[in-house]
Amino acid sequence: MSHALFWTSEDGQSLTLVELPRVQLRFAPGPDPGGRGLRLFSKEFGGFYLLDRNGVHDAEAWQAATGDPRASDLASYLAKMPHAVVLRSTAGAIRILVTNADVVRPAIKVKPFSTDLVVNRKLLVALGLKTFLWDFHESGSLLLTSSLSGTLYLTLLTLLHRDYSSAARLVGSIGFDEGISADEERLLIFNLKSTVTDRHPNASAIRLKLLLALIAHNPKHFLLKPEEELIAGDYGDYL
Repeated sequence: MSHALFWTSEDGQSLTLVELPRVQLRFAPGPDPGGRGLRLFSKEFGGFYLLDRNGVHDAEAWQAATGDPRASDLASYLAKMPHAVVLRSTAGAIRILVTNADVVRPAIKVKPFSTDLVVNRKLLVALGLKTFLWDFHESGSLLLTSSLSGTLYLTLLTLLHRDYSSAARLVGSIGFDEGISADEERLLIFNLKSTVTDRHPNASAIRLKLLLALIAHNPKHFLLKPEEELIAGDYGDYL
């Protein structure tokens, strides 16, 4: 997730703090609520500790360790975000923490419909919004975002994963009625341009839906200029 600093006690015998300075996160060791050794507890999100995200691939072991039956549902979300970590509260609530890093889906000749992502964290230092925290619904059917930026980023990850149905549901909740921030504009552009090589009609429809939301906010936005190939290409594909 980031560069990491490990702080120990004065005698160097025990770990006292793990610090991720680029994303401004800190974790301190504490006893596992279930009595299974130590966990790393978030200093920013009180009562939440890190879980091994790989554990979701063994549903029975996950349920035995956490008492949570939603492993397969959680795994389907984590497949879209290789740079995410899982947090669990002492009360059993699950959250997904993901950095606001640039993500791209590289072209792979032998895997033309790949959903593999490459994560670029270089811009994190310059960004004001460094992470997103999403609540995993008790039903296991959705992630709850608390901001427009978070919804745009989740839409980007979902669209890059070629999960068009889920991306369409997310896009339906996007609007720019109160203006658009620099973070939101950056993520909107990423949604439009980093997925432009995906010529599936559903991908084109989702990008056009995003542009409609932008038109409602600012019909003179530079992305809406007639010379922008993005609109013409998607509109032609969709028709």
